[in-house]
Amino acid sequence: MKPGIVFVINYFYPDYASTGQLMTELCLHLQRDFDITVIAARPENGTAGPEGGKRIAESRLEGIKILHIKLPKVDKTNKISRLRYVAAYFFMPCTCCCGRSVPN
Repeated sequence: MKPGIVFVINYFYPDYASTGQLMTELCLHLQRDFDITVIAARPENGTAGPEGGKRIAESRLEGIKILHIKLPKVDKTNKISRLRYVAAYFFMPCTCCCGRSVPN
């Protein structure tokens, strides 16, 4: 059994942001030696992840398990909106890890 790694990142496949592309390539390379789980925000363009009322959706890219979390929209001019986004970005991955089989 391979050791596991969990990445909590904002951008990942199928997001087209450069950070998402780099992290996707890194994980695709590392999957040969590790069991990879990625917890990522749902892309803004809605191409993947939880639809409707689902907060967490699971998908796979080759051997990589991806948990897409639905985060609130952020209004960059509103501090409360930013705080809500950061809190959700912190607590939703914690929720994903609780009660699930994830690597140490």
